Amino acid sequence: MKKVVIKDWLEGMQKVAVTSLLRNEGGLTLAEAKQVTDDILDRKTKIIEMGSQEAASTMAMKLTELGLVCSVVDD
Repeated sequence: MKKVVIKDWLEGMQKVAVTSLLRNEGGLTLAEAKQVTDDILDRKTKIIEMGSQEAASTMAMKLTELGLVCSVVDD
């Protein structure tokens, strides 16, 4: 299993879009996605488990476009 590690955020981060992406493509509930987004804003490192390398890479790319600093790591 691959993981997306979200380390930080940049000025201009799109909070609502991040929450939507985590919900729609990360498999999180709305409450879970909102909590992850809030934790990210508090500068806490968060880990999102993805089913494949491709899914993790796509998620990391999209999160980066939305203003997050993240990477993909192996389980």
